[in-house]
Amino acid sequence: MSRFLEDAGRILEAAVSTSGAEDCSILIRPEGGIHMVMGSDWPLYSLQAVHGARTAYCVRRDGAQVRVEGLSWNESCTLKVDSATATARQFLGGRGYLLAAAN
Repeated sequence: MSRFLEDAGRILEAAVSTSGAEDCSILIRPEGGIHMVMGSDWPLYSLQAVHGARTAYCVRRDGAQVRVEGLSWNESCTLKVDSATATARQFLGGRGYLLAAAN
């Protein structure tokens, strides 16, 4: 697995654990510096170009779903998870419990 995809996964995990946080974009500059842009509605490729970032990630929340989009010069990805399901898995420790909704 590439570092780009590993970083996207780590960002998704962090985003799920911070349920009330604002949407943001995370830009990684060529020298490794990190620049965060809160609440931007710009397309990811535009933020990447304007800020000269080698890699850019965008964290968005839509209801219970958390989505991370990533873009580098030669890779792109979209990872998404239902935050309620992810939280339950963390709480239950991945023990394989069956989750059922109450009526």
